[in-house]
Amino acid sequence: ATADSFATWSSHVASAEARLMALSQERDQLEGELSRMPEGSGRTIEQRRKKANAEKRLDEVLKASSAARHQLKAANRNLGHAAV
Repeated sequence: ATADSFATWSSHVASAEARLMALSQERDQLEGELSRMPEGSGRTIEQRRKKANAEKRLDEVLKASSAARHQLKAANRNLGHAAV
């Protein structure tokens, strides 16, 4: 592996790690928000809408987090192969 390819790999990993960190913070925020919402579907249409939107976004964040973790694992596997 060359210095350029290592720099590219390092940049790729740093970007994925930053994305994973941001997604983790957003996940914590959404879970906290959902835990403070009333049980069931809520009393008003606005409460139900907010809860549905938060649940949808949480699902998106969880999927994106999973993809970022897979990306990091793949990058680490690639580094291991390059070192051999």
